[in-house]
Amino acid sequence: MEEITAKAGGLDALIGQTGNRMLVGYTGGKIVWMKNHEPDLFAKLHHVLNPKDYLRLVLTGELATEVSDASGTGLFDVQQRKWASGLIETLDIDPSFLPDCHESHEISGRINASGAALFGLPVGVPVAGGGGDSVIQTIGSGVIEPGQLQTTIGTAGILAAALDKPVPSADGRIQMFCNVAPAKWHAMGVSLNAGGAMGWFRSILADTGHGDDLTFDAVAKAAASSTPGARGLLFLPYLNGERCPHPDPAARGALIGLTARHTLGDVSRSVMEGVVHAFYDMHALMKSMGIEGRVIKASGGGARSLLWRQIQADMFGCDVVTTEGAAEGGAFGAALVAGVGVVVWKDTTEAAGILRELTCQKADRADSAVYHKAHEIYRGLYPALSRSFHALGDPVFAG
Repeated sequence: MEEITAKAGGLDALIGQTGNRMLVGYTGGKIVWMKNHEPDLFAKLHHVLNPKDYLRLVLTGELATEVSDASGTGLFDVQQRKWASGLIETLDIDPSFLPDCHESHEISGRINASGAALFGLPVGVPVAGGGGDSVIQTIGSGVIEPGQLQTTIGTAGILAAALDKPVPSADGRIQMFCNVAPAKWHAMGVSLNAGGAMGWFRSILADTGHGDDLTFDAVAKAAASSTPGARGLLFLPYLNGERCPHPDPAARGALIGLTARHTLGDVSRSVMEGVVHAFYDMHALMKSMGIEGRVIKASGGGARSLLWRQIQADMFGCDVVTTEGAAEGGAFGAALVAGVGVVVWKDTTEAAGILRELTCQKADRADSAVYHKAHEIYRGLYPALSRSFHALGDPVFAG
């Protein structure tokens, strides 16, 4: 990533060309790495597609992508909604590797005979551009206009907002993508550990022989037996490094404040609260960019948890709602985008208008005060522990 940033002229220049820093996992970095480290494999490269775009190729025979997934390659000019030709040339990447790019709702092909035979679908069915999972999830939750935030708790955690114009983050910690709605953009922070942190916690309990039947609902029930702030226990959820707000692959998880009086419920609650503290950190970055949120629309598997939704409402101090279709996430959003493509709805705003509100959690002022006090402490933990995290990455501890 450092090599690409340097070739682009530094971080400011890179963000100026694409709207984003080149993050680990972005396609552009993978292409450059393959060229440098796997030259024989690179010599066989003809086209670079994201998984859903490969599926489009199989279905239709068309090489194509769309603006939201292209935004996540690190090679796309998000503001102009086109490939960043200058950067691509600087990195000596053959532009023919990259497919034509469409708006998400545009029809990019039709199912051909071989695609129909493979999937049992009629020949000629139109295939829309689609969207990247984290971006298309927003329309599936009804987040279309500024002033709305979306939280997604899957394996990772995403805080996202819809924008009428791109507002690149000065240091690239908040990612700026094209929205699946034309002439709109999508700001998001991604924490690598959300529902995955709860999964880790359950697996630890299972490994002890006492947690084989400890379902997510059972862990949440234990967490509900504790109190806001988990009786003075904080959890840093950086179990696989972190992307936002701290772009640090060496970051680690931590339980801070553990005492003999703490119970399974306290630890369970601290894990759930730690995920929301990470969201709230990302929210602070967004606010510094002028991105505000008056309501949160919760999605992903974690949105099924009443407690997790209430923790979000209390920490953010605003309503947290779920909408019809949010549990299906990106799949529901993809169906809405496809519907716009074949003019079932005139645009994404009309499509999102079909979504009904299912639940609404209101903030409790007293609990909000507890969380804000806890967050003041939480914010100081990563800076205080960062050197130790890096030191613990020494190979001597690899085991």
